[in-house]
Amino acid sequence: MWDVEFDAEKGFAFKCVGRPVYIGSDGSANARPSETAVYWKAYTGYEAGFVAAEVEAAVKAVDAALKTSDAKAAFADAKTAYEADKDVDAYAAAINAAIDVINACEKINAQFAGYKLSTLGAAAVKDVLAKYNAGEYKDAAELSAAYVEAVKAQNCDGADMTGAIINSSFELGNLNGWTNSGSI
Repeated sequence: MWDVEFDAEKGFAFKCVGRPVYIGSDGSANARPSETAVYWKAYTGYEAGFVAAEVEAAVKAVDAALKTSDAKAAFADAKTAYEADKDVDAYAAAINAAIDVINACEKINAQFAGYKLSTLGAAAVKDVLAKYNAGEYKDAAELSAAYVEAVKAQNCDGADMTGAIINSSFELGNLNGWTNSGSI
């Protein structure tokens, strides 16, 4: 029988009830008895509850969905770091950051796809989407700026120019494009 001890800074230790023996490790996946407490951390990242093949499939899906160059570079660095240090928490944080970039870009794409555009504006927006899918933008802000320029290319009365407003729905998560004239 094992008693579980928890230290918020160190993690969990498993001690044999009635004996001064802990579950330790030989440095691999094999558990070994230890006379001193060995602390284990519960993984909260993507590997929790998944088999390695599922994690690899999720990583491939995220990698395939990344289109911006900055996010691709950061994700590649995270994969390299994980292969070297096996820090699941850091890798999970990088995966989540990549998913956030994907979601931000998809939100921007959906926003601009919904505008009533002239033929010229629609063609310009289609070109921006093609360049995004080809990985030609650095980040979500550059993608959004390209769409703004595309919408400005419209040439007919009644066209929806809302998309020409930079960061119109605060999709960049900041106040870029807006002027704060004071607080209420």
